[in-house]
Amino acid sequence: MREKLPISLCMIVKDEEKYLDDCLKSVSDIVNEMIIVDTGSQDKTVEIAERHGAKVYHYTWQNDFAAARNEALKYATNPWILQLDADEELIPETAGWFYDQYPWLEHDGYYVTLQNIKDEGSDEIMLAHKLIRFYKNHPENYYQFSIHENMKVGSGKTGESTVELLHKGYGSEINNERKVERNKQALLEKLEENPADPFTHYYLAQCYEFLNDSEKAIEACKQGLSLGLPYPVKSHTYRILFSRYFDLRRYDSMEAVMDTIPDVEVFPEVLFYKALVANSKSRINEAIRFYEEFLTFVQQENHREDIGKETFVLSSTLGSAYGNLGSLYLKTGELSKAKETWKVGLYWSPTTLQLYGQMAKIFIKESDFKSAKYILQEAISVLEKQQTKLGQKKVLPEYRLMIEKIEAVERQAKGE
Repeated sequence: MREKLPISLCMIVKDEEKYLDDCLKSVSDIVNEMIIVDTGSQDKTVEIAERHGAKVYHYTWQNDFAAARNEALKYATNPWILQLDADEELIPETAGWFYDQYPWLEHDGYYVTLQNIKDEGSDEIMLAHKLIRFYKNHPENYYQFSIHENMKVGSGKTGESTVELLHKGYGSEINNERKVERNKQALLEKLEENPADPFTHYYLAQCYEFLNDSEKAIEACKQGLSLGLPYPVKSHTYRILFSRYFDLRRYDSMEAVMDTIPDVEVFPEVLFYKALVANSKSRINEAIRFYEEFLTFVQQENHREDIGKETFVLSSTLGSAYGNLGSLYLKTGELSKAKETWKVGLYWSPTTLQLYGQMAKIFIKESDFKSAKYILQEAISVLEKQQTKLGQKKVLPEYRLMIEKIEAVERQAKGE
């Protein structure tokens, strides 16, 4: 067993008996101190924490997440801090980074990737995003914002890690209308105090998006952008704005905002949205051109490490672009281009499930059963290796059934 590292796990909890045991088990071999700040649990949360050797402190809830998290930081005695929520677990295959990079001298804060699944019984990733969760224990590093709190690294020296966390409660959080309404009211009150805070407008946009209030989501996005939201929040704001406009089919408004983005370097995904708009207006050749420009830009050598970052291009967007472009090539009768596009797409975005299915169906249509079986088997291999079992409940059975049908056709052709 490896020696534990000089890391303090810092958490705030309340009534988390459902998740806490698994959470603490996932890091128990790595951190040498667990700091738990309890804000009023009525279940077995404290008992579970103490059973893991955690130091438990009690704190009166002040309706301020940043204040509670900063309270936990006060008790940490190690030079580095790892922050988890109770419904999260460290994915064990990624834990080696802590040892490989020790003693973490290059940066003062590190981003980790949250793999957000629908719920603990699901294998469906709803979203993957990056947050600073590992950082130096220093007075200049602290949490800000009472709602949607985030870590401010005083030196600004932040870097990427390969650490991944599995977030099991994401689906229930985003589908908790009562919680969203509570957050919305708190944000509106905060906005009355400081109407020029761009982050408040951004977080309101998120609330309105969940509540399916497109008009208010759009207005909140526009306000946040006008007040100077920084990246990566600015990128996410554009995504909310464009998705709401697109859903409302307000393509002209969408294009007007696109025209305010001066350079593709600022927000490369603008080319993807331009392609969506062009296709929606039946400007097929223009849509193809935008998709081609988007993919050419993303595939440049100096951008390889940026794929998946919120400041650049989300992996899901990249996969959709390859899938959509291939479909447009099919529509224009360019079958070979469609297949080549999907093939390249699998290289750049190997977990984009739609690409495997699209390619397999084309091969089946051409009676190229050998190639169809090969691509489906490749898909199954990728899916089986997914750390979060992505797609194993729904897509794996579908692809295996497709292979069975192909083999049945082959047997029939042989007269078996």
